Amino acid sequence: MKSYLNLKRSVLLAIVCVVLTLVIGYSILAASYFIAGMDNIVAANMARAMRNEVQPELSDNPFKQINLTKTWAEQPASVRGYLPQGPVQPNKLYKTHLNGKKRILFALKQKIDNEIWYSSFHMSPRSMAHLVGVNVRQNMNRLLFIALGITLAISLIIWWFLRRIQNPISRLNRWAQALNEHNLNEPIPDFIYPELNGFAHLVHGSLYSAKAGIEREQQLLRQTSHELRTPISVIRSNVELAKKIQLKSNSKNVDEQILQRIDRASLAMKQMTETLLWLNKDELNSLDKTRLRMDALIEDVMEPLRYLLQGKPVTVAVSLNPVQLDVPEAATRIVLGNLIRNAFQHTVEGQVEITLIDNIVVITNRESTPEEAKTDLGFGLGLKLTGQLTQKLGWGCITTSQDAKYTVELTIN
Repeated sequence: MKSYLNLKRSVLLAIVCVVLTLVIGYSILAASYFIAGMDNIVAANMARAMRNEVQPELSDNPFKQINLTKTWAEQPASVRGYLPQGPVQPNKLYKTHLNGKKRILFALKQKIDNEIWYSSFHMSPRSMAHLVGVNVRQNMNRLLFIALGITLAISLIIWWFLRRIQNPISRLNRWAQALNEHNLNEPIPDFIYPELNGFAHLVHGSLYSAKAGIEREQQLLRQTSHELRTPISVIRSNVELAKKIQLKSNSKNVDEQILQRIDRASLAMKQMTETLLWLNKDELNSLDKTRLRMDALIEDVMEPLRYLLQGKPVTVAVSLNPVQLDVPEAATRIVLGNLIRNAFQHTVEGQVEITLIDNIVVITNRESTPEEAKTDLGFGLGLKLTGQLTQKLGWGCITTSQDAKYTVELTIN
């Protein structure tokens, strides 16, 4: 079950619970002490009345210890010694401790029938009734129980809050530590709080991006090694052949056909290397663009690649409308060169059609024999690299195949 509380609200809820616990606890304590104070007053008066009734010879006038005078100067010297100025504000109880806080002096100023009266009273622990002492001890016990209850309640709230926060954080820690390339595609667990879920998605996204980058690099290395293996082999074998011819003929003139094969292989390596370098660029949309005649550019790119059709019964049909576009020239040459090279290289017998309409280039190679179509896929790994390059350029590149017909539709944006 998902929770709609985030971390901020959970902390606020915990603080509110603690504050409410303190307020309720101390409100109960204040009410208890108020009631206890009233009880002590009633108990003291009732104890004094019983003592006067049972032991009249030992009892004193309950008001004997209260000094009533019309002026503060008429109060006993011992009282005036502790309160020289006397009560200043009417109807306000003044009190002070005597003899090391063992006795308490009370003083009051009151107006009765338009006359000012002063009263003073002092008491000690001995003068309190036994029942009052029992009530005081009961109040101390009540205070202890309330304090322990408040402490326990606050401790439970803090424990609940820490447990509620700690469990999802611990789960997030264990999940992040166990995250690897094998379980990266599994669904992200729910960690209750939106902040933790957001952090989990951030960690997962970072690792997923790193994994995707590593996979791209690995795929790039595999494709590069595969694509460059053939031209390198051609160059090496033709170099060895040229050396043998030189040794046999004792001549420095090397056969022209050998040099052409070396040149073509090096050209293929150059194109492949340029494609890989462009794939490694971070920002391709910010490249400088030049207005080019696309029909002339396609003819210029296609002409050096016709050697791939030598010795093969393949015809080329070209239909190019005169179109001018603002494009990055180097990147456009690489994309068109790879697509045309792929069509020429993988067509054994049949026809290659190249069409340009507006900003759309369509390259189709048709195999005339089904056997050749089955043994050759019609697409090379260079086409995959071209697809990645067009994706980074923001262009559209759609590849379709049907029977012995293979089509690539390039949309230059």
